[in-house]
Amino acid sequence: MKIILNMTKLVLSAMLITVVSLLTTWSIINLYIQSISKPLTPTSTYIPVTLNEVLTQLSQIVSNPTPAQEPEAIPVMSQVVEQSEELLFSAEELNDKKQNITAEDRMEIYSLMITKVPADQVQKISYLLEDGFTMDELIQASMILQSYLDETEYAKLIEMLMKY
Repeated sequence: MKIILNMTKLVLSAMLITVVSLLTTWSIINLYIQSISKPLTPTSTYIPVTLNEVLTQLSQIVSNPTPAQEPEAIPVMSQVVEQSEELLFSAEELNDKKQNITAEDRMEIYSLMITKVPADQVQKISYLLEDGFTMDELIQASMILQSYLDETEYAKLIEMLMKY
């Protein structure tokens, strides 16, 4: 009887030690991963995604397998600008070009913009491009990008955009 009692104590203590060890290891690894990924995540544009949003998107994809068309751009903060110059590209031409960009190029463009350009400047560029753009708007957008990207990143961005 004493042997069974001692074996039970030994098994329970081994299980307790294993659980504590696993929880400690998990929490240390979790903290380490968070500390490493903290500099990689943009702080000003971080929007947490909830499980409900993910499930909603998945259900829409499953129920509608055809590619959804992207909605028209909504004027940023309800601002409307009168076009005084001739458009270089209309909103429709920009939308067509945007549809032709590959997923890989989109991710590269997105990662460059989010990691280097502040959110308010990205919003300003979006506002400039929402109704098509004129030469002045193109110059303004270019100046914004050049002030936040180094020469190689800017050249890479322009090269990717010029493909389309």
